[in-house]
Amino acid sequence: MTKEGLIRLLSSRGSGNHADLREAIELADTRLRGRNRCSGEPAVEHSYEIASMLLQICQCDEVVIAGVLHDLPEDTGLLISAIEKQFGPTVAFLVDGLTHEPDFGESDWEEQSFWHFFKLWYYARADPRILLIKLFDRLHYFRTRRAMSKNSRQRHAQETIDVLLPMAGWICGSMYGGLEPVRSWIEELQRLAGDDYQDESGSLAAFFSRPELKTISRMPRLGKAGDG
Repeated sequence: MTKEGLIRLLSSRGSGNHADLREAIELADTRLRGRNRCSGEPAVEHSYEIASMLLQICQCDEVVIAGVLHDLPEDTGLLISAIEKQFGPTVAFLVDGLTHEPDFGESDWEEQSFWHFFKLWYYARADPRILLIKLFDRLHYFRTRRAMSKNSRQRHAQETIDVLLPMAGWICGSMYGGLEPVRSWIEELQRLAGDDYQDESGSLAAFFSRPELKTISRMPRLGKAGDG
């Protein structure tokens, strides 16, 4: 998805001028300019692709903006506080929940993945829409996975099959009462990730039985930044 294509899709919605969303598109274009993904496509087009899918299921501008900006803290050093100042607390909250913490850099990849998804699950208690962004982020990864290493594909597949898709089922039930309107995308992701899935006995397969998850129900419900 190009910048021009995303703007055309946005214009087709026909309501409002979406000034903040247009500003986010320009910010992503500026911050990610000159960066390419392993597939060779401009990095910013990944962000635009996620935004386009969010627009197609009629998510509000704040969620789409978070989709556009979700990689900027990790890839460009953009601070969450700067996002909050420019786009408000809801956008900052969603982006923060999607951002990997650096504190687990020395642990093995499965443990890093556990804590990333633990954080995501925790944030989703306050705003389940965060999982839609993660779902579309992972779908676009697998659509372009041929350029990724075998090791990367297998790790992402294990995360997706063992953790993300069960979470996606929960979010769809919570928000829509079922898999619609994202059924086709979930089925595509399940098929693509299934092609690279290897280890049914890995620690991520036991994600939802980890004792740490039980602490979430006892933790204070996380409010979005700026909530009273």
